[in-house]
Order: sequence, then structure tokens, then C-alpha cells
Amino acid sequence: MDTDCDCGVGRVGTAGSAPHRTRAAFGDMLLSRPQATPRGTERHHAMTEDHAPHGTTAGNVLADISNEMVRLYKDQFGRGPTRARTHWAGPDILICTLEDTLTAAERNLVKAGEHERLRETRLFFQYASVREFGEPVERITGRTIKAFISGVDTEVAGLSAEVFVLHPRNSDAPSRLEKVPQDNAVIALTSR
Repeated sequence: MDTDCDCGVGRVGTAGSAPHRTRAAFGDMLLSRPQATPRGTERHHAMTEDHAPHGTTAGNVLADISNEMVRLYKDQFGRGPTRARTHWAGPDILICTLEDTLTAAERNLVKAGEHERLRETRLFFQYASVREFGEPVERITGRTIKAFISGVDTEVAGLSAEVFVLHPRNSDAPSRLEKVPQDNAVIALTSR
């Protein structure tokens, strides 16, 4: 699994294209971002040990979460993604992107133009499985989940993103997983 931090902040200040306007054009918005790097290189935020639980490294945490998400996709949808990457987006947010996640049946829905139906179905299954998605993240990071956000872009071979907003370290706030409906509530939802 590729777990490099790809924060998309390289080449800030390169003139010419809209995404790469100069620092002056954006004022205070970019003050906290890294300085520009030479054209053609990327700047990566360092994965600090502050992100990882005691006794582990940040790289291991990211790779372990990516591997768990691949396993979950295989279990939940019958096929795993071809690529998974997990990144920290600040001290309390993990984003796992998974590429090429659609099953053969889901690809047929795309061919039939049923993008909305596919998104609704996929998101229903993912939110019905919040506990399965969240438990490994809490176990690996040693932190509780504040919020879980899931998305899929059916126009791009099912590129999916699983976002986990974590409570700060040593927080007593309840885990999002405590708010998951019991199995009978999920069954009631599916029978509507």
C-alpha cells in the first residue's frame, strides 16, 4: 500500500495556472501551508509520532488502516480496490482513498447511467457498516471516532473516500460507533 502523505500543496507559488497562483494572490489563506518547492517536486507533511499510538509509527498506522479498508471492501462488496492510500489531514482527520472499487454489477449500473442509484446503494451499505469501518481505525489509532464520512464517485471507476474525524487524544467524548443502530434497526431500515 502506498501511504505517503500526498497533501496537494506542492508548487504553491508557481505562476500560470489557477491551482498554482502566487501566495500574494491568496493572502492569509496560505500562511500556514508549506513554502513552495522547486517545480516538479512535491512537499509532503511529515508523519509525526504524535499521530500514532504509543509503540507504533505513523507509517505503520497508515498502512494498517489502508489494509483494513481493503479487507472491508472485499468483505462488504465482494471485491477489493486496486489501490488504497491513507493520509492524515491534520492531527485529527484520516482520509483513506480507494481506487477501482466497483463490482461487475456496479459497473453495469454505471453503463446504464444509474449513477445516483449506485451511489445511494453503496452509501447505504457503508453507513449500515459504520461499526465495521470504524472499529479497526479506533483499534489501530488508539483514538475514538467523532464522525465518519463516506463517499464514492461513480464517474471515476468507483473512487471512494472514507473520512474519519477523530476526537483529540485523551478525549472522554463518546465514539461515533456508540451511535450505531443495533442490527434490528438496520434490518428495519432495509425493509422500507
